Amino acid sequence: MPALLRKHRVTIPRLAKELLEPEFAEKVHSLLGYELATRTDIQKQTLASVLKELDVSVFNPSSVATYKERQRKDMQDTEKHSWGRTWAWRRIELKRYKRPIPLRVLQLALRIAERLPQARFGVDELVKVRVRRPRVADPFLVVACGTARYFIAQWNEPTFSDEN
Repeated sequence: MPALLRKHRVTIPRLAKELLEPEFAEKVHSLLGYELATRTDIQKQTLASVLKELDVSVFNPSSVATYKERQRKDMQDTEKHSWGRTWAWRRIELKRYKRPIPLRVLQLALRIAERLPQARFGVDELVKVRVRRPRVADPFLVVACGTARYFIAQWNEPTFSDEN
């Protein structure tokens, strides 16, 4: 039975307005020597704000983790006679990805990149390793800014609903 992937709206971390001001962060750093621990939160808030503004739902991280592990195990179990060949998830930068990507996924990435140029994109895919021509299944589009990371699209899976 396929794992169920769930999407939800992005929640934006609440931060004091002052923490979002670069001048404040610089003053704290220069006078107190303290690198704001909230820099990660600021990046997460920025990415989350853009996703919310664009009305982009993201996949629930725990449902993605469950789905990915179940898919990997299912693929592995279907090929028990392939000694030494395993299935594993890998992430590839979008600019290095060589397989077709649906137009709707590229349009989504472009909308985000236009609003947040520092966003980085990658593709997580399930790959059969240790073979001449790796087989690939279930790619996910991942967007990141700093340490904030969201799964925002998925394709090539017949049991999956990919509405954005």
